[in-house]
Amino acid sequence: MSCTAYLPSGSVDTKCPMKEVRHIILTTKSFSLGSLTAAYSYATWKAAVDTALTMFPLRGITSYEVTTDDPNVLTTAKTQKYVTNRPTPSAMVYLDSNHCDYMEMVRELKGNHYGVIYYLEDGSILCKRDSKGNFKPFPARVTAINKGIPIPSDIANNYPIHIHHIDYDDFENAAIIHPAWDIDDLILCIPAGLTMWQTGNCASGDVPVQINDRCGDGVTGFVSADFDEVGSNYLVSPSITAVTDSGSGAYTLTLSKAAAPVDIAIGDYITFRVKKTVAGVVTYLSNRLTVVGDS
Repeated sequence: MSCTAYLPSGSVDTKCPMKEVRHIILTTKSFSLGSLTAAYSYATWKAAVDTALTMFPLRGITSYEVTTDDPNVLTTAKTQKYVTNRPTPSAMVYLDSNHCDYMEMVRELKGNHYGVIYYLEDGSILCKRDSKGNFKPFPARVTAINKGIPIPSDIANNYPIHIHHIDYDDFENAAIIHPAWDIDDLILCIPAGLTMWQTGNCASGDVPVQINDRCGDGVTGFVSADFDEVGSNYLVSPSITAVTDSGSGAYTLTLSKAAAPVDIAIGDYITFRVKKTVAGVVTYLSNRLTVVGDS
């Protein structure tokens, strides 16, 4: 049997090394960019950020550490060496963030599975390409957690996220694409973040809440259609049927259930968020809030 030479080098300019990571883009775990044409399309990325809410580009990083373990090297009795494993890639990424945004990440990023795309210093994108030619993020478990108390000697690194990828095989299928748009264009599409919290008991379906700009002042003007019900304890037709805007971000919401709406009762709960859309584009988005009926 004859063998043919395997030539790993092509005619590409070898003086163009891979650049450092500039931004992290998180996606839902099932997200796919589709074909190369779609992957290059700014409209595809924008819609994922401000319409489908399946992508979230983090605003920037101050630094990062590649925490991937070194491969195990076995030396035999005859002093031959073998690599016996392929460590799964991982990283500690320090975000250019603030307390309010980071606390939302701490509440959301708890080691669940997400997709991760790496945006590099030269504007290129590191992702994976599957066997059908679809461009996708790298699967990973992502956790946001810090030491709680600000680190005086390292204040720029108070907002870390831990990225632990699932399988080295994903990086065996890594691809780099060079879109014409810049990550800053995509960041401008992120919905304005809101912080919403409960300020009193839920009585007869009415619950007082406060809604502020993230790390900012109260926001007025929201109506029933701006609230998105995302869960309940098996209630039929859970909804917010009335909203009273008292000014300075203070609201009273009426939480209801059933096809012919009645107030939620003791033990009922509804999880909801602010999700304001204009012509299909999400302009404001808050944290999820779960309210339990008290009386």
